[in-house]
Amino acid sequence: MNPKNGDILALASYPSYNLNQPYEPNTEELKQNWGSMLQEDKTKALQGAWRNKAIADTYEPGSTFKLITASAALEEGIATTDKEGQFCCTGGIEIAGVRIKCWRYYRPHGSESLRQALMNSCNPVFIGLGQKIGVSKYYEYLRKFGLLEKTKIDLPGEANSIFLKEAKVGPVELATISFGQRFEVTPIQMVTAVSTIANGGIHVQPRVVKAIVDSQTGERKEIQPIQKERVIEEKTAQDVLSMMKSVVDEGTGKNAQVKGYAIGGKTGTSEDGVNTNKYVTSFMGVAPTQDPELVILVVLYNPTGEGGHQGGGVAAPVGGQVLSEVLPYLNLAKTEATDEEVQEVEVPNLEKMTVKEAKEAVKQKGLLLTIENEADFAGVNIAEYVVREQFPKPGIKILAGKSVRIQIEEGKK
Repeated sequence: MNPKNGDILALASYPSYNLNQPYEPNTEELKQNWGSMLQEDKTKALQGAWRNKAIADTYEPGSTFKLITASAALEEGIATTDKEGQFCCTGGIEIAGVRIKCWRYYRPHGSESLRQALMNSCNPVFIGLGQKIGVSKYYEYLRKFGLLEKTKIDLPGEANSIFLKEAKVGPVELATISFGQRFEVTPIQMVTAVSTIANGGIHVQPRVVKAIVDSQTGERKEIQPIQKERVIEEKTAQDVLSMMKSVVDEGTGKNAQVKGYAIGGKTGTSEDGVNTNKYVTSFMGVAPTQDPELVILVVLYNPTGEGGHQGGGVAAPVGGQVLSEVLPYLNLAKTEATDEEVQEVEVPNLEKMTVKEAKEAVKQKGLLLTIENEADFAGVNIAEYVVREQFPKPGIKILAGKSVRIQIEEGKK
C-alpha cells in the first residue's frame, strides 16, 4: 500500500487458482483427492481458493500490533523512545493474578528502553503500557486507527475485525490485546493502520481504483484519495518509524534488510486458534523510513519448514525479498551507505525463449531462474518448452543474485 494516497499496489493470496478454470482443484493435494471427495467438500475447497484472504479473512496479528500500542503510549506521553532503564523485563508480568510470560522468559531482557523493547519484541513492556493507557483510551486508538470497522476498500467481501466489546475487556484481556493476541483483524485493516504511521499520523482509506474510463467516449473520472482524521502527531509517527528501522537494523527483523535502503519493520508470531499447535507468522515493513512510499504485510499461515514459525526467521526474509525487487522497480533511490555495493543488473527478455536458453541468459547476468509452474510438467523434459511470461519484466534493474520467475507453456519453440 502507498501510505500517502491509499493505493493498493499489490495484493495476492496463495495458493492461487486458474481464472480460466475456476472449478478445477488448485493444489496437488486436492488434485489427488478430487475424485473421492463429496460435492459439499469440493464446494468448500473451491470457495476457499476464491476467497481474497487479504480482505475477507481475519488473523491474529501478534507482535506487529505492538506498533499500535507503542504509538498510543508515545502519543499519550506515557513513554519516550530512548530513556535507558525505563522498563525492566523479568521474564513475565502478573496481571490480575495471571502470570503472562515473555517469549524469552528463560533469559529475560532485563533493563530496556522502549526502542529496545520493540527491537526485542518484549511482551511484558507492552502489557505494562497497555495497562497505563487503559481500556477506554486504548479502544479510542483502535477506533482512530480504523481497527474497529471495515476499511471500505473498493472490493467486495470485506470482513471486519473481531474484538471483545469494550465493556467486557478486563485487565487480562487488555494485556493480551496490547501485544497482539486473542483478537483478530484483516490484513487490509492492519496494513492500513500502519500506513497511518507511515503517512505522518493521518489515516487514509485504501483503494484499488484510481480512475474510471468510459470505453466508448474516453471520458475519465478520477477517484480522489480519501483522507480521514489525524490519529497521532507527526513527531510520534517519526519516532515509531525510527524504532521500526532499529527493529530491522538490529532487532528481530534483521532478515528483512535490503542493502542501500532504510527499511523499518516489525515481526509477529501468534497462535492460529487456541491450543491448535499451529501458528501465524508475519512481517510488517515500511520503506524507505525517511519518506515512506510503501507499506508491506506478509502473513504466512502454519509454516512447517526448517525455519520454524517465528516471524523474524520465516516472514521477515520473504518481506526482504519482496522489497529488494519492488523498491528498484518503483525507481526509489538508495539512501543508505553499504559496506559493499551489490551490483544491479538489467533483467533480460526471456519471453519466447526456451527454458534452456532462459537459464543461460540469466546465468550470464548473474541472476537465478525460478519456474513457477514447473510442477505442472512433472516427469517431462522441459528444456525446449517456451517461456510464456516473466517477472520482473525485461529492462527492470534488480540486484545480482536475485531470481527471475517465469511461467512456461507446453510446446517447443
